[in-house]
Amino acid sequence: MMRNKTGRYFVIQKDQSDCGVACLLSIIRYYGGNATLEQLREHSGTDRVGTTLLGLMEAAKANGFDAKGYEADAKCLKEHNQPSILHVQIDKLEHYMVFFAYQNNSFTIGNPAEGIREYSSDELNSIWISKRCLVLKPNSFFETAKHQEKRKVSWFYQLVKEDINVLISSAIIGLILAGLGMATAIFSQKLIDTIIPSNSISKLITATLMLFLLLIIRSILQYVRGRMVIGQSMNFNNRIVNYFYNSLLYLPKQFFDGREVGDMIARLNDTSRIQNTITQLIGTLLIDLLTLIVTLIVIFHYSWQVGVVAVLFAPLYFIIIWAHNSRIVTRQQEVMKGYAQTESFYIDTIKGIGDVKGSCSESHFKSVGSTIYSAYQFKVFSLGSLGVSLSLLYGAIGVLFITSVLAIGGILVIQNTLTTGALMALFALVSALIPSVQNLAMLPIPFNSARIAFDRMFEFTGVSPEPNSKGKIECIKELSLERVHFRFQGRSALLKGINLNVKKGELVALTGESGCGKSTIAQILEKYYPVENGKILVNGSIPLTDINTNYWRSMVGYVPQTPHIFNGTILENILINSNVQPQVLIQKINDWNLSGFMQQFPMGLYTLVGEKGVNLSGGQIQVVSMLRAFIKQPQLIILDEATSAMDRKTESLVLSLLKQIKSEIATILISHKIQAFKSLADRIYILEDGVINSSGTHQVLMESENFYSQYWKEY
Repeated sequence: MMRNKTGRYFVIQKDQSDCGVACLLSIIRYYGGNATLEQLREHSGTDRVGTTLLGLMEAAKANGFDAKGYEADAKCLKEHNQPSILHVQIDKLEHYMVFFAYQNNSFTIGNPAEGIREYSSDELNSIWISKRCLVLKPNSFFETAKHQEKRKVSWFYQLVKEDINVLISSAIIGLILAGLGMATAIFSQKLIDTIIPSNSISKLITATLMLFLLLIIRSILQYVRGRMVIGQSMNFNNRIVNYFYNSLLYLPKQFFDGREVGDMIARLNDTSRIQNTITQLIGTLLIDLLTLIVTLIVIFHYSWQVGVVAVLFAPLYFIIIWAHNSRIVTRQQEVMKGYAQTESFYIDTIKGIGDVKGSCSESHFKSVGSTIYSAYQFKVFSLGSLGVSLSLLYGAIGVLFITSVLAIGGILVIQNTLTTGALMALFALVSALIPSVQNLAMLPIPFNSARIAFDRMFEFTGVSPEPNSKGKIECIKELSLERVHFRFQGRSALLKGINLNVKKGELVALTGESGCGKSTIAQILEKYYPVENGKILVNGSIPLTDINTNYWRSMVGYVPQTPHIFNGTILENILINSNVQPQVLIQKINDWNLSGFMQQFPMGLYTLVGEKGVNLSGGQIQVVSMLRAFIKQPQLIILDEATSAMDRKTESLVLSLLKQIKSEIATILISHKIQAFKSLADRIYILEDGVINSSGTHQVLMESENFYSQYWKEY
């Protein structure tokens, strides 16, 4: 009984690394919620080797659960008797399974690699060696699938509410068009049965003029409706793309860390699917529906026998679609994912074309690209093949339908129970009926496509934007990190109680081995990532979290390790979102003794840098990035390996500039170039294994054995 109940919620893993998130999704659905494996992978930090219980706990909390890890045994599971995730070992491989319930002396366990089965205590103990488990309980933040659907409807309504009047008007015109569509069939019947036998030229001319007038009106209405639909499509696409893009801009940086650019671009392009479906639902659906109803009524008016045939054949189209619906949805999802993967690969390859050529890897990327694109095209082919198969079935049914109508109608004409004109009218009506029925039956295909696209876009609406307090400060006198802990989702701790302090007029240096977390500290101070524990205080007592994010970043000049250069001029790249006039920038460049540096460019500040700064060297890009930070006149400067690509002359200019402005600001210099620390830094911090065990001036650090002193001894 329990096995049948849980079978409705249980999720089979799609990949070997997905066992953990598949277990979590099963429990989410068990409690009436819903999510996607993609979302849970992101929340849990799942990669190719899987995830940890810690990652699953974070993902569970992000989805509205109180989650705690325990070491337990079979007896504890019996007493708890609530869904939990078990960490097991099968064939010496770590794995996750779901415990659902204990009843009738057996444990109902879901194995995402196989399915649900009953385990005895001995069987469970043989694989549950670690005895570790994750206990989950929904809290007030847990969102049911029904509530999520309501949010989707509400969100969609907000997107289309401005178009309601246009869509209603379009629908009304569509209904009129459907009615006018009967004119030709009725005219053909009257022409054969009444007008021609009457031998009246005047009647023929009058009837023809009336038909001409109706068809002209129909053409005009089609034109008006087409203009309305095009206008609505333009406005809707502008609105939804702007909403989607604007929402992306305000999402936290960690949202972008594990995502591919191509995937987000593909989701932007998915808006066309949604718009096309809206057009079909509001326009074509009503027209086809009315055509179906009116045509059936008219057919029954002419012949109840033919009407019965029509009623019997019409449902066959819907039955075919219903039987293939799940396959259609699956293949549509695969096509969308394949498109996103293909676009991501091409964008990533082109962005790294220098490394591709430098490593002579053109043939490798050609092969991989061909494989990925071929896989995508095969998915398109599979979906297209299914569509062609459906078209063949529809064609066969249509042929059988028309021949049946002609056969029955012919018999009725021979028996003098139906006129020849009525038979021709029936033939025209059936010919108009078949496309309408096919369109209505095929509607789930674009609807499912739009729903998948809509759900892919809606995923982003569930991501909270960057937290943005309202607090402001007049100046930055001091910044201190006190026992700061940090780790990325599903990973072990990167920073383990960091203490660091910098005051206005000071330059403190931070060094350590690669990958120890130096750049992460810089990004934490830029409010890209929240800390797990500890405090970051401004001016001794103000928590950094209480300060408005945009306001804080306007006071901080951050030069990242790999700065991004936008396609445009050097001037445009320096004065991004700045009210500084070009004349002021030129004066600052002279004051900072960088006018000679700018003279090396053919057009000076107006030199085009090309996409990603292709026309600039690495050192030149770093100087542009530093000028971008300095022109803000910040009160705190954070330099993350900002001189790593500079030649000695340029680096000397930059270091001289730092000395020149040092007294006006607080400066944090992150670098492996330790030589400059000796004369420049007021204090040096050494980050090793996630902690700062050594700090002080050059003289102080040289008195003990540490990363810094070892460098100078080897230098």
